[in-house]
Amino acid sequence: MSKNKKRNPPATRTNVSKGASITKGVSVSKAIAQSKGPNAQLTSTKLDIRQIIRQPLDLLKWRNATRVAESIMMPRRVLLYDMYSDVVLDAHVIAVIGKRLDAILTAKWQYVDAEDKPVDAVNQLLDSIGFADLLYEIGLSMFWGYSMVECNIYQDYDGRWQMTAEQYNRKHMRPETGMIAYDQNGDQGFSIREGRFAYTVLEAGKPRDLGLLISASMYAILKRNDISDWANFVEVFGQPILDAEWDGFDEDQRMKLLAAITAMGNSGKLVRPAGTKVTVLQDKGVQTGQLQDGFANFLNKEISKALLGSTETVESSDTSGYAQSEEHGQQDDKKSSKDLDFVRRTLISKFTKIMKAFGLPVDGGKFIIPDASTAIDPVDAFNMFVLMDSQIGMPVDHDFIYEFTGMPKPADYDAQMAAKKAATDLQTQQTAQTDNGKLANTPPASGAKNVESVDGKDINRAGLVPNKSAKLALKLLDFFGWPHQ
Repeated sequence: MSKNKKRNPPATRTNVSKGASITKGVSVSKAIAQSKGPNAQLTSTKLDIRQIIRQPLDLLKWRNATRVAESIMMPRRVLLYDMYSDVVLDAHVIAVIGKRLDAILTAKWQYVDAEDKPVDAVNQLLDSIGFADLLYEIGLSMFWGYSMVECNIYQDYDGRWQMTAEQYNRKHMRPETGMIAYDQNGDQGFSIREGRFAYTVLEAGKPRDLGLLISASMYAILKRNDISDWANFVEVFGQPILDAEWDGFDEDQRMKLLAAITAMGNSGKLVRPAGTKVTVLQDKGVQTGQLQDGFANFLNKEISKALLGSTETVESSDTSGYAQSEEHGQQDDKKSSKDLDFVRRTLISKFTKIMKAFGLPVDGGKFIIPDASTAIDPVDAFNMFVLMDSQIGMPVDHDFIYEFTGMPKPADYDAQMAAKKAATDLQTQQTAQTDNGKLANTPPASGAKNVESVDGKDINRAGLVPNKSAKLALKLLDFFGWPHQ
């Protein structure tokens, strides 16, 4: 990827460094190049990009790539990133990474000032394709490790703020020194922490971080080799055996028979010499590939644990139940919240200065997600409202309940509530009479089993002990009012 040709879209005027300013039609790079500061000289960005090396992988290559990347004297990530480029082609890895990135990309990001008021110019930028690309690259840094993303902000033909976000070729990065090497195996290059790059390049993640793929790669490699063996198994045991006979004397006959079988292929048609016999023998063994299937499922679960922290929300399990899946779903929610915090802090710490360099009003502002709060399940919310009123006597705003559930409020709401209150008062009087008068159809019983206490009121139930459903019904009646009798 060549960095010689840089797009120079228009930008508003702002100070970038001492003696430098951005004017209409002049990019950040030219503005800093014209400055008299120590970082004014632009550095050549010619990179010698090479093809990704794709080759059969095994655990020995995974170990060697890890050791070279973790080297203290001369760390190199070329082998590691070539391996990552192969690992991310795994369907399960794609699903798990996509699951975590979805929470970041679908969040309603917003920028507000010091008074928590939306900043229209910045929010216009946040609604661009380029900002979605930036969120994607920041999210990927959790899996690939430390990343360098070059940002360019401009106004389009309609005056709307737009941007581009392009990840530098990772094999050229030198995270420990903040350098981009011209050659993926060399040391000569330019610093992204000086000159114009200090105002255009966003660094995501810690310099020594190799990402979550370092762990998941081991299982993905084993899975790939397991599936390869499984494919060989299917090819060997899935095809019938041809039992061919010849007279044992005529060699020419044998060669013609062998040629006929070879030419048969998958057509199911065979022309054989006279005097020969071909019998199709179907495999009647019990080989099912269950061993390979079980191993592949085990490796998928390990990949999910490494990249997601749980398994049940990616693939369903035959052994676990609904409760366990719910628990893993809650773990995923916590993981998503953690991912959003990571991206938000990265934007505030690293991207705000880039926006300011391009003239956007960002002083004192911050990134927020207005609807990031966890939604309450309607059933759980309703049960909570009932308990608030019946158990602890906390008043509940009925207007809020109507708004929360989306149910229309009756036009004669006040009249209905007055009737319910009258019915409740009447029921209370009847209950008191029942407790004090010992009605004939409610003979006294030892142990007071015929009396049920609901919200501090003893209610006789004709000798019957209310079950849980009856208790819930009584609480609902107390909450919404007893019907008029």
